[in-house]
Amino acid sequence: MANKITYINLSQLYAPENRPSISGLRVFNETDSTSKVFVRYNLNELIYKMPTGKTYRKALYSISYELFNSYESDVVLDSATFVMSDSLYYKQDFELVFDFDIRAKYPGNYLLQVTFNDLNSKHSNIYPKNIYKGSPYVAQNFLPVDELGEIIFNNWIKSSTKFRLLSKNQTTQKLFVRYYDDEFPVALPPFATAPTPTYDYVANNLFTVKVDGGTSDLLELPGRGIYHFQTDTSTRYGITLFRFHDDYPNVTEPEQLMPPLRYLTSNKEFNEILHS
Repeated sequence: MANKITYINLSQLYAPENRPSISGLRVFNETDSTSKVFVRYNLNELIYKMPTGKTYRKALYSISYELFNSYESDVVLDSATFVMSDSLYYKQDFELVFDFDIRAKYPGNYLLQVTFNDLNSKHSNIYPKNIYKGSPYVAQNFLPVDELGEIIFNNWIKSSTKFRLLSKNQTTQKLFVRYYDDEFPVALPPFATAPTPTYDYVANNLFTVKVDGGTSDLLELPGRGIYHFQTDTSTRYGITLFRFHDDYPNVTEPEQLMPPLRYLTSNKEFNEILHS
C-alpha cells in the first residue's frame, strides 16, 4: 500500500502565495546509520497571535518528518515532531535553519516526508525528499557550505561565492573534478517525436581539490558550466554544482528571453530571431 503523499497534489508548493513554505531542504549522510536534514524557512511567513493576557505576538509552528522505504510503502521507519515558537521577529524578514537527524541506514534509498505546520493558522505543507544511501559515493555524502560555514541549499554557485565541500568520508584526501562548459539547446517539448539526445560525459577539464579531515580547500567556480565532484572516478556518482549567470534564476538580460520563444515559434521563425 502506498503512503499518503502519493495521493497529495504538490502543485501548491510552487504558488508564490503558498504559506508557510520551506525555502531550502538539504540532506547530508553523516554516518552509515544516520543522515542530517537541514530545513530553511522564513519566520515572516508565519502567523503571529497575541497570547491571552500578553502584549506581544507569538508564532507557534512545528516541523515533523516521516521516513519510508519508498513512495509505494506506508510503513513508517522513523518519525518525529519538533514544536517551536517565536516572539522576537514579528514582521521581520528573518530566515532560520533547523536541522535534525534521521535513522536511515546504508545501504538503501528512502523517501523522507517533511511537514511544515503553522499552528496558529492551521495551514501546513508537505515536502517529499529522496534519501540516497545506496552507494558510498552519492551526492548526499557531500555538503556544500560557504566560507562562514553556512549551508548552501542551491546547487548553483555564484562567481563571488567561496565555499567548501564537506565529505562523509573523513579519510578522503582529494576530490576529482570534471568541468563541462557545454551549451545545451532548449529542452524538447513533451510531445516531440525526435529522439532524446545522449550525453557523452567527456569533460573539458579535469583537476583535483585537496581535502583534509573531511573538509575541502576553499573553492571558487571561475567559469560558467557544470562541475562534477567525485571521490571515485570509476563511477558516475558524485555531487554536481552549476555556475550560471550571477542573477540566476532571475532573467535580467534581453538575450535570456530568447530561448523560451522556441516553444512558441517554428524552426524558421526561431532561427530568424536568433540571427536578427
